[in-house]
Formats: sequence, C-alpha cells, structure tokens
Amino acid sequence: MSTRLDGSQMLVENSIFSPQTNVGHKLISMAAGRGAARLRGNLERPLPGDAIEYTEHLPETVFDAAEHYPYAAETATDALADRIRSEAGRRSIPFPE
Repeated sequence: MSTRLDGSQMLVENSIFSPQTNVGHKLISMAAGRGAARLRGNLERPLPGDAIEYTEHLPETVFDAAEHYPYAAETATDALADRIRSEAGRRSIPFPE
C-alpha cells in the first residue's frame, strides 16, 4: 500500500496482513510530497522469514472515520483471520422457489 499524492490520507484499521508469498511486504508513505497514513489495530501474520514493514506518516492529519459515519470494525485476531479464510469464496446458494 502506498499513499502517493500529497494531501491523500490512508486509514488502515483492524486489517489482517497475511501474505501468501515470502517476498516482504511494505506500506510506504514516508517521502516528501506523499500523503499521510495512520495504522491502528492491525494484525500481522507473516510467513517464516518474511517481513511486513509499515510506518505511519503524519498520522495526526488522517481523518477519524468515526467523526464522519458510525461504524464498528471487528478486532483483528487470529480467530477472525481463520473465520474469514474458512468463509470466503464461492458458495452454492439455491434460488428461492
């Protein structure tokens, strides 16, 4: 993930980082002229030997979603990650009669 435009804002909240390849993963927002990034409540599940790197940049300038609309983000946990993996994907749902 990367904020590339000055003035852009990225809120990464209660996300689960669970890459499927061991190539290193980054969130980038540190260069001059790039936007701001705030990170909170995230869960990292890297593969052995993998690295997930992310750094906040000007987090105090990123919007607070709760000030704009009501929401409740589930806490990022191993149990949630396992539930998403088990429930995601195509499912056969019968048409109503």
